[in-house]
Amino acid sequence: MAIHRIMDSVKKRSLQEGSTVKEFLSKTDVNIYGNYAVAVIPREKSVVDVDVKVSFGNRTVIMGKQATIKKYSKVAKKMISGLSVIELVHPEGAEKVPGLVFTIYWKLYEKGINIIETFSIFNTTYILIEKKDVQKALELYF
Repeated sequence: MAIHRIMDSVKKRSLQEGSTVKEFLSKTDVNIYGNYAVAVIPREKSVVDVDVKVSFGNRTVIMGKQATIKKYSKVAKKMISGLSVIELVHPEGAEKVPGLVFTIYWKLYEKGINIIETFSIFNTTYILIEKKDVQKALELYF
């Protein structure tokens, strides 16, 4: 119930503040990459040939092509394959637009698309979803 109150507040505020988020999303380029996987492995494990490696505490999250990530399956605490990556390349300055990533997540939620993993770096947002949801995601017209 609380999420609906938050959304009502966000919708009202976005109407008052103009369409900055909408403008950024209308100028966003979308790329889709298939056959990806994500895994959580112990931090001390040496990692090569992955697209993304992020370490916190004693764990490392790795993302990349499914064949590469599967090499780490014996040491992985968790691994999910059969994923697609949505790469959203926003205009410069996107990291300063409040609510941009939230709006993207909300649109995916409304379509019933589960986000497996995500990260955002300056003007690019990466979202890993199940391969079966790619068509629904493309219908969003970010």
